[in-house]
Formats: sequence, structure tokens, C-alpha cells
Amino acid sequence: MRYYITNLFSENSLPKPFSKRPRMTVYRRELYDYAECINLCILLRDRIPSLDRVLKCVLDDLLTRWIKPDGSFRSRELWLGWDNVPMHRWAQSQMFRGLALLALQERGACAAIRTVQFQTQ
Repeated sequence: MRYYITNLFSENSLPKPFSKRPRMTVYRRELYDYAECINLCILLRDRIPSLDRVLKCVLDDLLTRWIKPDGSFRSRELWLGWDNVPMHRWAQSQMFRGLALLALQERGACAAIRTVQFQTQ
């Protein structure tokens, strides 16, 4: 995990597609990388506390810059502009999976808190 955290996140905790680019690319970031990052953070959130901060940064960026007005996600952040073609293939599917898993876990956590509060009253 140390390699992943050190080499596959930018200085502001956003996922990078490569630790070292294998060739010249026209994009800066891809939706797929955000989706996989969210999935990884959710799966390891109780084991690696620093991933909570990463998850917050990724979600903040996703919700402010990656969702288009029609509700679809942008596909790639290019070096100049965006690739806005909504493709319901791997990246969008992974993103929906990650966000659904996060919502499910958060709902479960809220229910557990309510149960504990009810039992202590």
C-alpha cells in the first residue's frame, strides 16, 4: 500500500493514472482511476486511516468537477479541457459501484449509531 499511496496520488490526494507515464498521453486523469480509488478507499477505510482523507478529496473533486449538468460523468480530464462523452462502460460502471457501496456503508453506519443511541437511552 505504501507504493500505491506514494506513487499513484498527486500532491493534492487525487489519483494519477500512472506512477510514471509509459508514453505521451492526451489526458491528465480518468474517471476509471477515480472509481478504483473510491473502491479501494472503501475496502481499506478501517485499516489505513490516511485513505479517509484521500476518499474525501476524491469525492469533493468528483462532485464539483466531474459531474456534468445532465448527471453523467465526464470520461477524462484532458491536458486542455475535458472528454465529455458519457460512456456506460467500465469507468462509469465502476464509479456507480463505488458510490453505491459508499452509500450502503454510510447508511449502515448511521443505522448502527441510531441503534447504539437507542440502546443507551
